[in-house]
Amino acid sequence: MSRSCYRSQMRGLPIPTDPWKWLKNRTLPLLFVLVALLAFHPFFVDGEGRPTTAFPALFAFVPLLGLFALTSWKRAVPLVALFAGAVVWAGVGYGFDINAIAKSPLEIMLFVYYMYAALLLGVTLLRSSAELDDRVYGGFVVYLLVAVGFSTLHRHISAVDPSAYWSTVHAHSELLEWDEALYFSMVTITTLGF
Repeated sequence: MSRSCYRSQMRGLPIPTDPWKWLKNRTLPLLFVLVALLAFHPFFVDGEGRPTTAFPALFAFVPLLGLFALTSWKRAVPLVALFAGAVVWAGVGYGFDINAIAKSPLEIMLFVYYMYAALLLGVTLLRSSAELDDRVYGGFVVYLLVAVGFSTLHRHISAVDPSAYWSTVHAHSELLEWDEALYFSMVTITTLGF
């Protein structure tokens, strides 16, 4: 193929001038990673069924990276500050003890982190120049982030007041683990009509 023929073919390619057009299918990897983390959750639990300390940190890190790819640095700075503050607070204040963290105000901070990530992603996807595919995949990601955010609240309530949630299987109140809180959160959000 000659150079002139190649150049004429390249001129015919539609290269988007609007940077938001480059957003196409960038939410799909974020959705894939979040779903994969949920699917591989059983590999991140200890012998008693509690998640290891790596899992919540890894799960919180994924939206941070995803939103860096989708938004501007200015909008992601509060998310970085919340994430860094949460990691330092969890390490210094609680020694990464999941049960101590669940009872602490750090859970409220994590709730704000996930809600801000969902809001930021939603605002980005509701721009008129966003592609339809990104809106669909991004809608699922927003749903998962909202569910994870509310699961931190359910876990916090359960840790502070162990009698708050009743197990119909065991016929007594019990502490919600991370996966149970996430399931309860997803069912509640779906029932209320997300």
